[in-house]
Amino acid sequence: MPSRVRPGCLTQLLLIAVIAVALYLATMAIFAPWSYYLGGRFHIVPGWQGVGTMHTASGDYALQLLISPEPGGRTFNLPYFRGWGTLCTPRGERYSMRVSAGMSEHPGTDTSGQRREISMSVYHGPVSRQPQARERCR
Repeated sequence: MPSRVRPGCLTQLLLIAVIAVALYLATMAIFAPWSYYLGGRFHIVPGWQGVGTMHTASGDYALQLLISPEPGGRTFNLPYFRGWGTLCTPRGERYSMRVSAGMSEHPGTDTSGQRREISMSVYHGPVSRQPQARERCR
């Protein structure tokens, strides 16, 4: 009788990771379909990231944000986000921040072309718990 080939440990771990990612994406598609359209276009990973420049009298500040939907939003289960931000000062200092955001109404399935208000809070927390920015401030 021919022997049966069994998948190795690495193959099994890869399969488990693929299934976990697929379950996460399916869950987001069911409970937060609008999160795939944040920023005006469809993207495969739910959430939003962006960079903006704030012009002030003391110089330009660059703000980079990355947010993704989180369960357990505020009252009435409104959309809620958590993520990270980085603020670069005109002197080249970099501040990592924790970001929390929420919508005051349900956006429906697609946020493209809609004007929705998102309230956002950022705070500087312990550096040890924050991911490092990929590049330094210029």
